[in-house]
Amino acid sequence: FIVMEWLSGRTLEEILQERTRLSVSDSLELVASLLDTLDAAHRAGIVHRDVKPSNLLVLDDGRLKVLDFGIALLQRAREELARDFELQVEEVTEHLGEVANSAGTPMYMAPERYREPNKIDPRSDIYSVGCIAYFLMSGRPPFIECDPESLFALVLTEEPISIGVHRDQDVPSVLIDLVKKC
Repeated sequence: FIVMEWLSGRTLEEILQERTRLSVSDSLELVASLLDTLDAAHRAGIVHRDVKPSNLLVLDDGRLKVLDFGIALLQRAREELARDFELQVEEVTEHLGEVANSAGTPMYMAPERYREPNKIDPRSDIYSVGCIAYFLMSGRPPFIECDPESLFALVLTEEPISIGVHRDQDVPSVLIDLVKKC
């Protein structure tokens, strides 16, 4: 049998369906908590690879839990496989490339993961955090397209509409710049 922690709350996706967008302060609080969790994972050599609102649970007490590390990439595991089979890390990564390419949700997936699936590192999770922060404050993802190729073409060639355009209040420019940097 498997024993798991009982969690009571709602996913961020469910909250966004109900509220459309969150206040800037609530958004910042959730993003800060998400970044703390991802920082711990990254320091442990884990890249989540599927950070999205449906994988973020806001507990009844307001804390945030990151769920579904099912397709997470363990950097240390790649290095250990390389050592055990006397391969270069790049060779192991190449063999994992097919799985890496198909894993993730395009709307929140860094475009380099699509174009170069063998080059996965924590920055791809940070890209996802930027998309989530944008969604939390604007009420919509930065880019919407029905197929991954068109979506990534938009990401690579266009700027998303400013968060402030989607809100009835000003968003500090430093915050908008930070989200863009992600």
